[in-house]
Amino acid sequence: MKAPRFRGAFFLTFDLVTMSQMAEHSIPSGPLQIAHGFAYYLPQYHVIPENEEWWGEGFTEWTKLRAARQIDPRQVIQTPGELGWYVLTDVSVIGRQYELARPNGIDTFAFWHYWFDDGDLLLEKPAERLLASDVMAEFCFAWANHDWLQRATGRTLRKQCYSGDAARHFAYLEPFFHDRRYRRIDGKPVFILFSPSKHPELGAFVDDMQRRAVASGLPGLFFVFDHTEVGDRRTEFCDSFLNSTKPLKFGSVLSRLMGKLAGKRTISRDGPKLDFYKDCVAHLNRLTYPDTRHWPVIFPGWDTSIRHGALGQILLENSPDLFGQSLDGLIRSLAGRPEDRRVVMVKSWNEWAEGNLMEPSAEFGPRLIFSLRVLTRCLTCRHVIRDRVRLFRQ
Repeated sequence: MKAPRFRGAFFLTFDLVTMSQMAEHSIPSGPLQIAHGFAYYLPQYHVIPENEEWWGEGFTEWTKLRAARQIDPRQVIQTPGELGWYVLTDVSVIGRQYELARPNGIDTFAFWHYWFDDGDLLLEKPAERLLASDVMAEFCFAWANHDWLQRATGRTLRKQCYSGDAARHFAYLEPFFHDRRYRRIDGKPVFILFSPSKHPELGAFVDDMQRRAVASGLPGLFFVFDHTEVGDRRTEFCDSFLNSTKPLKFGSVLSRLMGKLAGKRTISRDGPKLDFYKDCVAHLNRLTYPDTRHWPVIFPGWDTSIRHGALGQILLENSPDLFGQSLDGLIRSLAGRPEDRRVVMVKSWNEWAEGNLMEPSAEFGPRLIFSLRVLTRCLTCRHVIRDRVRLFRQ
């Protein structure tokens, strides 16, 4: 499947939107360029025996979405658009996704990597099939180093453990690190760690992985830590960091504390926590990123009632227009950075059971990823010129 081609009127509309945003929100209009756009990528769209044991026959992420029911009339439950209800045992799906993502500012899929220790893996097949194929999709791994839980009962389905050394883990990752499609920064393969605070020997782990990378002929690894803020002492062990939970930290301290306590309950409450996406957007536009190692997080929506029912949270009245507005503060922050440090993380590409996605949906079409293209045009005026040249040639 080829990437969609859009005619002149469409491109001109986006140019006008870009200029309007620049004028209204004082967005820089200089010749800036974004270095990389990463997006967290969930591989849970194929059947595995463990999920069937825990959740029932044929379970995938789609199972939760098909069972989802609207709880509030202001809630938007998105369902698949042009890519359909895909199955990731077909590696060509990843290629089709990348054809949509790449022209719109996302050049790296950060595959969630579920390594529980000593070769105990889950949901590894899509990345392995990509490695064995010639499908063009640039990617990296994000190690989701946390337990798998059944939230409604508090049951631990898979326990995250840590070996004394990284030998077996690095041996698994090594062929991926050497693949031409694996994302590198400063020549080093990017490796994201979801929860560095949970690793009992973080510094020793990073050192061990770095030594093995050099021994493998690499200049080292480019470590990125999630759940990390400016001033965290753990930043001494990483090259860049982000906090993908930050978009949800709006509202009063008391309300956030109450929501956190309620989320830890193992019995059902009256219903999911309800907030408004517009409040999240306002919060995102207040954030600043003075440390150039700090990656801003792009956040298109949130609805974990699909996955967790009454224990979830819904951001109501989300829309592509509001999503576009959420990018304003981020653009201002990136404008002051060196070109090679303008990197963003999109949370997420395809978390359908969390209402957290960029893929085309039946409800929004491709408008979310097109809104992201507006961001890349604000940052890269040469793209606007290039597309206008292409317009007149069509």
